[in-house]
Amino acid sequence: MNVRLVLLAAGCASLAAAGLLAGEAPPRSAVLGPLAPIAAQVQWVRGHVAARAGNEGRAFALMQSAVELEPRSTAAWIALADQLGLQLASAESGRSGEERAEWLRAALVTLTEGELHARAPARLALHQGLLLMSHAQTDPDIAWPGGTAQLWLDAADAFEHARDLAEDAAQKEAAAAARDFARAAAADLTRED
Repeated sequence: MNVRLVLLAAGCASLAAAGLLAGEAPPRSAVLGPLAPIAAQVQWVRGHVAARAGNEGRAFALMQSAVELEPRSTAAWIALADQLGLQLASAESGRSGEERAEWLRAALVTLTEGELHARAPARLALHQGLLLMSHAQTDPDIAWPGGTAQLWLDAADAFEHARDLAEDAAQKEAAAAARDFARAAAADLTRED
C-alpha cells in the first residue's frame, strides 16, 4: 500500500473532522490555542469599554466573541448573560416591559446554551434562577407571562435544575434552599391576589 495515499487519506479525514473540507472555519479557540484565554480577556475589556460608551451592539458582539474564544469558562457565560439580563433588561434602561422581557429571555437562553459547554453547568442554572429572582424583586412592570409570581416560579424551576446538576451536597442544599425561597415568594404573591 502506498504510504503517501494513506497519509493523504488520514489528512483528509482530519480536515473533514475539523469541518475544513466543508468550508467551515475551525473554532477561534482552536486556532489560537493557549492564547485563546488571553484573547478572550482582551475582548471582555473591549466589550466593557463599548458598554460604558453606550455602544450596546458592539459591546454584545465583543462579549459574545470572548465566550466563543473560551467556551469552557463558566464566568464568561455568566458575564454575557448579565450584560443581557441585568444591563439590557434593567428597568433603568428605559426600555419597555416587553423589550426587557425579551432581553431577559435572551440571557436565559445564553445560560442554557452555556450549560452544554461550560465547566460548571450547575452554576449557570443557578444564575438563571438569580436573574429571574432579581427581576421578580425589582421589576414589577416587566412583561412576563404570569407576572411577578411566574418569575418566582420560573426561578424556582431554575434552582431545581441547578440542584439536579450540582455535583456536591453543599451545592445541592444551597440550590434547594433557593428553590424553596422562590416557591414561598410565589405563594405569597398568589395569596395576596
